[in-house]
Amino acid sequence: MQTLRAAADLLAAADSIERLAPLAAVCSCTGAIAPLDTTTLHMLGLGSSVDNVHVATGRGALRALLVVVPSGVALRDVLPRLAARLASRAPHCLWLVAATQPASKRVALMAWSDDRRPPRVSAIIVDRTRVLDSDAETVRALSAISDERDLLTHARWVEVLGREALSARF
Repeated sequence: MQTLRAAADLLAAADSIERLAPLAAVCSCTGAIAPLDTTTLHMLGLGSSVDNVHVATGRGALRALLVVVPSGVALRDVLPRLAARLASRAPHCLWLVAATQPASKRVALMAWSDDRRPPRVSAIIVDRTRVLDSDAETVRALSAISDERDLLTHARWVEVLGREALSARF
């Protein structure tokens, strides 16, 4: 990804699973996108808080969970619950979550460090109607991560997404 405009366009368009897929792809999860079946959703404890759930594979243990969050549920509340469930029920994968909530026109990117319980979540939540340059820059930074080792790629995801949280606090 070369321009802020291209990154902003990806965020602005992310209103469905099909449009979350390019965000996963720029974050090194370029594999096939597959829906999760009911049994897997139940096993992961994801059934009640999200509607449409797919997984995109990446190198090694890298995975992107693509989800649509129904209206009436706060996106900010769903993210930590997703992280806690995935950390406890699928700790062998290194997750990036791309979530969209079409009704609120929001999209989120999240990763977490699994060094404590509950996991320490790093995320950005973007208003798709007003994508800020800092949001687009975060996507550009995620797309620039190209380490061959999946653990280092995941650590960089957490770092880049955590940097946005620090910026918002200041």
